[in-house]
Amino acid sequence: MDREKALRQSFSPYSPPIAVDGEEFKCLVILINLTVPRKKIDDLLDAKQAEELWRNDVHLNKCLSEASWYHSHNLKYPDPRVSHQVYRGVTPSLYPDVLTSANLPCSFGWSNNSAMVNIAKLFSSEFLWNGNLTTLGLLLVKRQSLWLDLLISLGVKQDTLDSIISFLSDELSKQKIPTEVSDYSKQLQFVMDGQPVAITPIVSHAVQVKIHQLSLLLRSSIIQHGHPASVSGFVASTGGFTRVLNYRPLVRKRTNNGLLKTFRNKKDCFDNQVLSSQLFINALKCISKEELAPTLRQRRQLRISALRFIRKQLALWLAPIMEWRDCESDPNNHPELQTIGEKLVFTPLAQLPELASELNVKFHQSIQYSKHASRYAFHPELMLPIKTQLLRLLRYLSTPQGAPKSFCSSVYLHLRSLKVSDASALSNPYISGIPSLTALWGFVNNYQSRINKLTKTVVEVQSVAWFINDYSEVKNKKLPEPSIPEFKRKVGNIKRSGIIYSKYCDMTIDLVIKLKIEDDLPEIQLLQAALPSRFAGGTLLPPSLYELRDWLDVFDDKSELFSVISRKSRFGCWVYPSDGKLESFEQLEQKLTLEPDLKPVNMGFIPLDVPCNRENSISNFHCYAEPCIGVVQCRNPIEVRLEASSKFFESAFWHLDNENGAILMRKYQ
Repeated sequence: MDREKALRQSFSPYSPPIAVDGEEFKCLVILINLTVPRKKIDDLLDAKQAEELWRNDVHLNKCLSEASWYHSHNLKYPDPRVSHQVYRGVTPSLYPDVLTSANLPCSFGWSNNSAMVNIAKLFSSEFLWNGNLTTLGLLLVKRQSLWLDLLISLGVKQDTLDSIISFLSDELSKQKIPTEVSDYSKQLQFVMDGQPVAITPIVSHAVQVKIHQLSLLLRSSIIQHGHPASVSGFVASTGGFTRVLNYRPLVRKRTNNGLLKTFRNKKDCFDNQVLSSQLFINALKCISKEELAPTLRQRRQLRISALRFIRKQLALWLAPIMEWRDCESDPNNHPELQTIGEKLVFTPLAQLPELASELNVKFHQSIQYSKHASRYAFHPELMLPIKTQLLRLLRYLSTPQGAPKSFCSSVYLHLRSLKVSDASALSNPYISGIPSLTALWGFVNNYQSRINKLTKTVVEVQSVAWFINDYSEVKNKKLPEPSIPEFKRKVGNIKRSGIIYSKYCDMTIDLVIKLKIEDDLPEIQLLQAALPSRFAGGTLLPPSLYELRDWLDVFDDKSELFSVISRKSRFGCWVYPSDGKLESFEQLEQKLTLEPDLKPVNMGFIPLDVPCNRENSISNFHCYAEPCIGVVQCRNPIEVRLEASSKFFESAFWHLDNENGAILMRKYQ
């Protein structure tokens, strides 16, 4: 049984391909036996049964007919109700900083009638031969003599073999693109080259397989399918449990105690939780020289990286102090200063650097009681580096932050504490966590249209910045509405369609929208009334009146705006564009493993064909497109506060770029 299971896994789409060099005969035996249901065969290496199947022209014709349903992109995922359609097209264009099937070798999957799921395996199962990823179908098209001779030795007639090669050569060289859009296929509308175009996102077989393999090394979650064989051969091979990368935004659970209440009770006013993470301990290990890299250059690079990470964690450790200083209306009215926390809150700004030594001692005392970090408390190699980083932070805090007013030609809308329920957490079919960035732009674009229509003014959204205050996953499945009549020609009950499993989330978000206005700014009440009610497929509502009445503010002064947003809660995060390059899936794995601030997300779509007229399209022009993978950086508000305001306005804003044939969210410049 173990051998049978291992053999089936080796030729499954989700497994790394197995090399068959020197075992070509056994490979042909296994491939033909895989076309038989599992319950009807005991041994995949049964050569006698394999010879019978290879001599059976009826069986071979069934296997051959399923080659017509090989696809490069699966139209039936995740909704198997899409039928009689197949997409087999060219590889999309390669774009920097995003990943698509263009970053992988060409690979075909299968989806059609679920009863034929085993039959389709003969010519589509992938393996390695002569160091190249291939399939039996591709080898026959190339007329590899070794494989042709082996098939003849298994009883395949020469004329049968010639007809198989002829059919595969003709079929696999064809591009197949549907001429109409299925009622069950999703459609999104964008503007391309000045005209509205409907886009149907479709999942790439090669990318889906690669993500499933990466999910075994990275954080992942499961998407369940009730009828896996109806979706695709790949989904059937996983038993209906496909994996997606699961990376939530860096939003922490809030504490219940109020800031001032905690201070008055003289509890520890530092966020010691950030000092117990494994990444922070690894950084301490690097600075303490416990593990040295083999070369001097590597040691310097690791030390610089570790110090940078430690400085960021120390800023988070001091974040409650910074928030409490903001809450103190009268810093001169204070009790006798006894603890270092009291001194940091009530000491005049100019004198804060004088507390560096005492704060350094407090830091080492804080990690003294940590299970894993206690061995680094008062470590001789850490005393000076930690004090240097703390002194740097205190000097920044002691510097007056009153920047000169900086007016701009545009205005900024700050929308606070918007509540989103049941938003789609599936950024695209490969990733769960932060909703798609194109959904963010769809929201602000809809907001722009509603403002223009309601106020009769010309308003243009130039860019948007996104802050996530709270985030929680929705555990319950969504029950579809009744939509299928029980009987066609008489009155009866209305049945529900099958559940298509997905992932949802609830969020509280802030948005900073940069607007270009030609006329006078509309009244605040009209800007509030124009707020859309949908975000990323979920319901969006402003905060209730007893929570926050003035939830929309307008700024024409950048410094004034930054003074407000820089004081956002340390428990949330800003979603920043990432400046790093992303050129391969292996690099994606390294980034997500080494850089905890980076999260994968859907960055947009790469069109797979030229927009054209298609029946059942919601627009005059329609094209199929592949969702692409990128990474964003989750920045804590404390980090944003410690940077200059110019850095925020240069790095935090997004806009939609539809130049060069792609629809991608990029950093606004």
